Amino acid sequence: MDQGLNPYTPGSGIKPLKLAGRDGDLEAFSVLLERLASGQHERSLVYSGLRGVGKTVLLLEFETLAREAGWACNDVEEVGSGDFRQTFAELAYQMLLSMSGCAPARPRRWAS
Repeated sequence: MDQGLNPYTPGSGIKPLKLAGRDGDLEAFSVLLERLASGQHERSLVYSGLRGVGKTVLLLEFETLAREAGWACNDVEEVGSGDFRQTFAELAYQMLLSMSGCAPARPRRWAS
């Protein structure tokens, strides 16, 4: 195969031209979104694998699908290096702000 035409372009989180072999995963996530939107329960999806198999790219595609369906999304890279409660509180605050459409409160200057 001509390497210049090869759609496989490895790189951390870089979306390839084609998500080859991921149709089942994308369908499963679409079903999950539909079921949750209609108030039904659905099992979580868990993805694991070796470095470089496309987990991050797939998660980013899931985020795109969820946003297009009207869901609020937030990214979490790693929470193990700090205080989980603080990290979660900050993420929850940012998520609520994004959902409310309000700008965050600005510090006020009081005249003396």
